[in-house]
Amino acid sequence: LGRGGMAEVYKGRHPRLDRTVAIKILPASLAGDADFRQRFEREAKAVAALRHPNIVQMFDFGDVEGLYYMVMEYIDGTDLSRYMNESGPMDLAQVRPILNDLASALDYAHVQDLVHRDVKPSNVLLREENDILSAILTDFGIAKILGSNTGATETGMMMGTLDYMAPEQIRVSRKVDGRADIYAVGVMAYRMLTGELPFKGEHPSTVMLGHLQDPPPDPRKLVPDLPEHVAAAILRAMAKDPDERFDTVGKLVDW
Repeated sequence: LGRGGMAEVYKGRHPRLDRTVAIKILPASLAGDADFRQRFEREAKAVAALRHPNIVQMFDFGDVEGLYYMVMEYIDGTDLSRYMNESGPMDLAQVRPILNDLASALDYAHVQDLVHRDVKPSNVLLREENDILSAILTDFGIAKILGSNTGATETGMMMGTLDYMAPEQIRVSRKVDGRADIYAVGVMAYRMLTGELPFKGEHPSTVMLGHLQDPPPDPRKLVPDLPEHVAAAILRAMAKDPDERFDTVGKLVDW
């Protein structure tokens, strides 16, 4: 189904559940790392315990001869990144239900003390029912699980995707909480409505400095008819200081 820097995903059939599933295979190179093995089991158990209609369900996990896998719900649909690449900027009526779904998923997870750490369009699957798009959040905990191989717990290595990464993640903060996910949702909302990323450049260091130092651009410069309160909410979500952001994703998308 897909391949990325963190895993390969295959479509398969679960014989006991008698249903189509997605099987995520993590890099075999991690198998020899004891810290990874411990974190994989701990984080996978926590993610498997999540029960929410907007979070992809994990059915099983484990390893076979050093190959680590997760068996998850198969979502028949496209991801938000591909959808945006094909459709361009989205109007507020399209964006609102998708963000409401993500807010519900993330706020639920945050109450369980789980932070996604890598909220981005390619981790959001879209399912269409009765001409209405619903969003399903995937890869919960994957960034944290794989972070164990980098020594993140000891050295504080960055985990996440730079285009959507909160400043405190770039600064390698040891204490990243749900407000980092709120920042990422703010960046996503900006891109969904404008068709562009708020911080961009030919070199990753330019993007990194943008997140760390530059004030977030007002989306109304690209979408003049965007309501002022929506633009203000997006800008607040992308505040450099986590204390200046919203307490929950639900408050961010309460438009």
